[in-house]
Amino acid sequence: MAKRGRKGKLTREATEQVKRTERRARTQALDLGLALSGAWYRDLAAIASGADDVILNADRRVQLAEDAEGLDPDKARAAVEWVLDTRRRLRVNVSEELALEALWLRLAAALHP
Repeated sequence: MAKRGRKGKLTREATEQVKRTERRARTQALDLGLALSGAWYRDLAAIASGADDVILNADRRVQLAEDAEGLDPDKARAAVEWVLDTRRRLRVNVSEELALEALWLRLAAALHP
C-alpha cells in the first residue's frame, strides 16, 4: 500500500513509485505490440521471399499473403530490424513518443511509397 502523509496525500516517494510502475506497464505493453509487429514483418519477409513454410502466424496466412503482395523482401527485413531497434531503445528509457514516431515514419517511407 502506498505511503500517505498526515493529510492523507501520497508521499513524494509513493508518487514516484506509482509513476515508475505506470511507465513500466506502458513500456511492457508497447514492447508486446512491437514484438507482434516484428513477427508480422518477419512473416511478410518470409512470404515475399517464397519461404511460406517458416511463417509464425500460420493462422493469418491469407492476410499475410495479401500484405506481402508486391513487397520487396529486403524492405520487410529492414522493417523487422527497425522494430527490434525500437524495442531496444525503449528498454533504455528513450522518449516513447519519439521512438515510435521515428519507427512509423521509417516504415511508412519504406513500405508504402
